[in-house]
Amino acid sequence: MWTIARISHVEELKDAVRDAGLEAVQLSKGALHGGLAFAQDRGVVFSSGLINGRVALRGTLSPDLVTFGVALRVGSGSRHWGHAIGPNFMGLFQPGDEHDAVYGPGSLYLAASISHETLHALAEAQEFVINKITLGGTGIHPERFPDKAGAVLARQLGAIHAGTSCEMAGLRDNLLAPFLPYFSRPARRLAGPRRLCRQAIILRRARDFIHAHIYCQISIEDIARAAETTPRTLYRTFGEQLDDTPLSYLHRLRLHHIREDLLSGGNDTDAISRIHRRWGFAEPGRASGMYFKLFGELPSATRQRRNSDVRSVNSSN
Repeated sequence: MWTIARISHVEELKDAVRDAGLEAVQLSKGALHGGLAFAQDRGVVFSSGLINGRVALRGTLSPDLVTFGVALRVGSGSRHWGHAIGPNFMGLFQPGDEHDAVYGPGSLYLAASISHETLHALAEAQEFVINKITLGGTGIHPERFPDKAGAVLARQLGAIHAGTSCEMAGLRDNLLAPFLPYFSRPARRLAGPRRLCRQAIILRRARDFIHAHIYCQISIEDIARAAETTPRTLYRTFGEQLDDTPLSYLHRLRLHHIREDLLSGGNDTDAISRIHRRWGFAEPGRASGMYFKLFGELPSATRQRRNSDVRSVNSSN
């Protein structure tokens, strides 16, 4: 069921995406018109807006959810981060990242906010793999949302905003099914012998699940369920095959991601403690100790070494 809120004042656009608390600035003269619509379906929060006026919206869409958005109709002069956008432009907004847009009169959009865990489950159901690399960073995707799918959504959302329909059937599939291929890759079959031993099958399933849910809080029971075995057999499999435990393997992968972030230098102002939390370590001190034990250096040393290498390259140029 949709919740509809009519727009008559600019401050009502602070929740253009549900509970976002955006900064909304009116750029056109006179009263604004339009509406906002919100719905929820199996872990996905939908927000839609029909804006009859020119406004600027800026701020974080969600602190902890990934948000996909598509511009179904675009008013003249609409922009995202200063770049002109048109119909069926689609974007991804990572948790905590800032949205910065200008919408012209007649703009109609749909956004879906979703947890990493639900996103991975949806991808798995369609035999896709989603991870940090396939998702990429916040921004507008170079490809357009399919015209046919966009037209279906525009009609559906237009009727909802007009008050002639409250239909939700197929909404999640109509939006996310076309979206997922742009932000994922097809699941690959494991190369090797045609018949794998029982432990190899368990290990493959468990590792696939861990890699796909690297962002999520998962338990031994979750991993065992995905591997179609018992926790006891799972422990024995990891011990015999990798000389490790399932959760230690998960922590090891997350430490590798921390190292990648430190070495990439994508955001040098990113505090090391913030990077630790991004990858699921609530206690930075404990994370640094585990990092040192695995790599033989503290995270601060990794960042310092990376910065020294960059300065050396710059000075040689």
